[in-house]
Amino acid sequence: MMRWISSVSVAVIVVTVLSMISTRALYKELIRIAGALIIIYAVLSPLGAVTESNLGSAFSDVKDSVENRIKNTQQSSKKLQFDIISGKICEYIESKATAHGLDCTVKASAFSDEKGNYVIEQITVNYQSPPSDSDIAFMTELIEDECGVPADKQRHDGR
Repeated sequence: MMRWISSVSVAVIVVTVLSMISTRALYKELIRIAGALIIIYAVLSPLGAVTESNLGSAFSDVKDSVENRIKNTQQSSKKLQFDIISGKICEYIESKATAHGLDCTVKASAFSDEKGNYVIEQITVNYQSPPSDSDIAFMTELIEDECGVPADKQRHDGR
């Protein structure tokens, strides 16, 4: 950048000095025209360094950066969606348990599949007091029937 600024400055100074020391009007006019062309060349010369491969590389880098940001945003969005949905599922199970007379908290854990979608890995039910076998059977059936989580992906703690 400094080299470009100095070359433009030198061109302006040389044209100005030559114009000032020339005595004839015809020479002054020719010097001004030639000087204007030299200055235009000096100003536009950095554009000659721009090539299709330079532009392609720059745009490719920008494209890759944008694609990565989109991918990360989509993944974050999927995680946020899962967190909201699993939170509502847990609230629903807890409300059904409360209606059945059980005091418990429910948590859902997940993993990301090969497509980046979150899948419930396990539902954990923590009982505040030891539940009966019929209470556990009720909760297991509730979680399986209404939330689609099979018994082998459920954990009942607090027995």
